[in-house]
Amino acid sequence: MEWISVDEKLPVQGEYVIVAKFDGRPQVKMYFVLVAERVNDRWYDGKDGSDVTANGKYGKVTHWMYLPDAPKGD
Repeated sequence: MEWISVDEKLPVQGEYVIVAKFDGRPQVKMYFVLVAERVNDRWYDGKDGSDVTANGKYGKVTHWMYLPDAPKGD
């Protein structure tokens, strides 16, 4: 799986994907990663539904990738 820049392509609305949010500190380059969905150009946390679009504590969504397939098992 590869990270996809939000500047290049966006996932289908309502589809859960993994997103990375850059915190805005170039000297640290810290990312916060979570499962989220995009609805009407906003991102919502897949766990609690909170809006993670704004440039808050963890910055802005810069990249995303599809969720992996579920494990195969009995």
